[in-house]
Amino acid sequence: MRQGKKVISILTGSGISQASGIPTFRDGGDALWKNYKASICATSGGWEDDENMFRGFWKDVEDYFTKEFPKPNQAHHLIKNLEDFCKERDEDFHLMTTNIDRLHEDSGVRKVIKIHGDVYKRRRIYQTDENNKVKFDFEIPNVVLFGENKRYTQKCYEIAYYSDLFIVVGSSLLTGELSLLEQAKKRGARLIEINPNPVIQCPFDERYTMSAIDGLIELMRKENYV
Repeated sequence: MRQGKKVISILTGSGISQASGIPTFRDGGDALWKNYKASICATSGGWEDDENMFRGFWKDVEDYFTKEFPKPNQAHHLIKNLEDFCKERDEDFHLMTTNIDRLHEDSGVRKVIKIHGDVYKRRRIYQTDENNKVKFDFEIPNVVLFGENKRYTQKCYEIAYYSDLFIVVGSSLLTGELSLLEQAKKRGARLIEINPNPVIQCPFDERYTMSAIDGLIELMRKENYV
């Protein structure tokens, strides 16, 4: 981040990808967790309680993303347009996401900070017992589980610290990102939420209680990023 430059930051969550057909993990009839226990399939060490459920869930997730191959929707392209406008205005632009898809990258955004990892990459689960005998040895998508540290935490707090405008799109802020908003607010940033289901506990300055697409269109018109 460059001193004296206006800093525009965006945090996106699963709500931005719904229009691309990607179900959320938590909510709705098509939620990815509806047939699984999050305490097992989305939690570090969950494989010890039920390896079949844990591995089955992540196979379903991986199969969905590799077979359905979702495409960016208008909301992703609007954020790409916002990045371009910021570049034209010589403003700093930062995009963070809790999503594990690659729709921001596929829309052409230059750099995305992926707080929860990437479903298209892989990681190894390897665990031995007290006798050094292998108990578990398998691979899953390279994503963050409950109980594990999120990625790029220091970088995200630095971005929040220097932000002049911090926009949250389609995120419930239930996995700890609320602290980023609190950090930005302390430094005087203007906070904007785009979400059909507002996060009440966060002190946003403005709310667009609508879909990611409609909210981004309204915001960009109001801010003259068109």
